[in-house]
Amino acid sequence: MVIIVGVVALNYGRLAADLSRHVQRSVTDRGIQLTTSLALAERSHVIDVVARVEIVNTGNTTEAYIGISCSNPVTVNFESTRPDPPGPHYSASTSVLRAEVMQDRRSRDGGLTFSTDSSDKPSSTLPPCDDSAPPVFRPHERIGYTMSTPFTINGQWRIDAPTTDVVTRLELGGPPAAQPASLATPIQLTHTIELRISMEQLSSQTSASRADLAITSQRFDAAMKNAVLSAWVDSQDPSSWRAARLADTSTAAAQWTLTAFNRWYAVPLLATGSGSAILNVQVPQEKVVQRPMSTALVPPGAVSGSTTWVPSRDIYVGDLVLPSGRVMVGDPVSSDDMLLFDWGLKAGRYPVHVVTARPRYLGEDWARPAWAVLMLSGEPVTHWAPAVPVGHAMKELPPGDAFTFATDAGTAGFASPETMNRVDANSQFYESLANREEANAYLGVLLAVDSQTGTNLFACGSGFGDGGYPVVLGLDAENRPALLLSDFSVLDMDYGGIHAH
Repeated sequence: MVIIVGVVALNYGRLAADLSRHVQRSVTDRGIQLTTSLALAERSHVIDVVARVEIVNTGNTTEAYIGISCSNPVTVNFESTRPDPPGPHYSASTSVLRAEVMQDRRSRDGGLTFSTDSSDKPSSTLPPCDDSAPPVFRPHERIGYTMSTPFTINGQWRIDAPTTDVVTRLELGGPPAAQPASLATPIQLTHTIELRISMEQLSSQTSASRADLAITSQRFDAAMKNAVLSAWVDSQDPSSWRAARLADTSTAAAQWTLTAFNRWYAVPLLATGSGSAILNVQVPQEKVVQRPMSTALVPPGAVSGSTTWVPSRDIYVGDLVLPSGRVMVGDPVSSDDMLLFDWGLKAGRYPVHVVTARPRYLGEDWARPAWAVLMLSGEPVTHWAPAVPVGHAMKELPPGDAFTFATDAGTAGFASPETMNRVDANSQFYESLANREEANAYLGVLLAVDSQTGTNLFACGSGFGDGGYPVVLGLDAENRPALLLSDFSVLDMDYGGIHAH
């Protein structure tokens, strides 16, 4: 015990000498001067890397950037500079896949994003910022932010300074279109300004790599010796790979799984192995179905209060099977926290739609589900009411509130109670659902649970992730249920006096 305490004390003492060090670097590109100043700061048992970022438009013209007005226009990250181990000569597709795998592993030695100090306001003398306006730097405007991320917590080092850069990036765009704000055409990326500072200039602290690049390389190369796997990978378009990872599944048995997502397929490529031996290969066969979509609209009688996000796409996902007309809403990984609704609907198939939203001046890469809809009839909605689950009553709600479900997995969806009975009894559905969601960028999937009855469940990403989300009911002119809507609090919606934000 004395030795351990002594080592930690020595580490703190060694770094304490570095607390007075700082480093600054600037770059000027296309009239924009970008400066990052780094220092170390201690708070309790944490030592932070603090980055002060300043941006100056030295020119006489307005410059647009990729981002959101009134928010920090730059990203600051730790990035590992460890090189990939050498490997065999591969096809273009396999080389891209290998690079994706290695980058995922390398992120274990970096990949930490600096966050803005919420108390630090832009150092601008301009009038108050309009967050609905295009994100721009006005002529001679100067703004600054302080950002930070932990370097060490309780004496545990998070990065290896000699092989880690602090990278500041600013993405410039084409001039914002002069058009009504409701149209909000995304600004297109035209140029990136990047500034790198080696952490070795700030600290000499070393830390063992957690990326295991050499072992990962060996396992990937072993997987590519499988004829079926390598032939399939070689045949793919190199640009079709979306993400890939090679992760340990059992460290004791040296077992691992390669998971790779290709944008043309609804499920990932899966390969499992132990050491250098391949145990199983699952080459995807199910192609992605191009789903009908249209321009998203705010539902009748509802109002969006967001100034920074706009409705984007209305995606028809497919039909949900309800064997008894009853439906559950919530995180479909388990029925435990889902809400059950019963309006005496007929057994049958009911269309599911996902409506996405995106930041006002950013493109579809930034889109996320804003709400999910289960169409209960073909009648138009004339008014709204809180959806009241079985076992509850309207009188439980304060005015303007709705019943909510909770999720801590960033997932929401619809399912029948019959489907959830099967899901609760078989944990394998969870992995299958998670893979399908990731393959579809979390924009909505249907998972078949019973091929004989056709029962299925729907899942999508829940807006900004974990939290509690309201469920509202759209009613027709005869006061009958027309649609069930699960709102993910992205667009600050108000449904005729029912607040969803």
